[in-house]
Amino acid sequence: MVRPVLGVVLAAALLAGCAAPRHTGTLGIPPRIGTLTPVGDLLAALPPPARPINVAVYEFPDLTGQNRPNPLYADYSRAVTQGGAAILVDALKTAGRGAWFRVVERGNLDSLLRERQLIQETYEVLRRDRSEKIDPLEFADYLITGGIVSFDAAIDGSKV
Repeated sequence: MVRPVLGVVLAAALLAGCAAPRHTGTLGIPPRIGTLTPVGDLLAALPPPARPINVAVYEFPDLTGQNRPNPLYADYSRAVTQGGAAILVDALKTAGRGAWFRVVERGNLDSLLRERQLIQETYEVLRRDRSEKIDPLEFADYLITGGIVSFDAAIDGSKV
């Protein structure tokens, strides 16, 4: 009698783990995925190109060095996003609903090359046929690199 009941309880617990939870953010607002600005809508509405362009985003750091001002206490949060490259990649992937650009991975190039080297060395140790080696990296037609060099904000409460 205990075994069937235990089985039912265990099955119910496992199935409950599959239920989709309803998450809300810390402000009680449910998260959303998608275009959040009118510019994003314009990017997505671009007509498709003749062919997609391979583009690599190497880095796009915050070069301003500015921290967010706060008159009440020392706030060392950055005034500018530290995810400039990720935002740029997202914008490139949004253009024409993903038809304009194929973004090739370059943000973590050292890790990618190290992993590919491990795979190739493993193939050699296992004495696999050369035709089974991994494909070469796709090259980029264009490279994008740069940075955020300026940040203007009103610190006295007025609009800039």
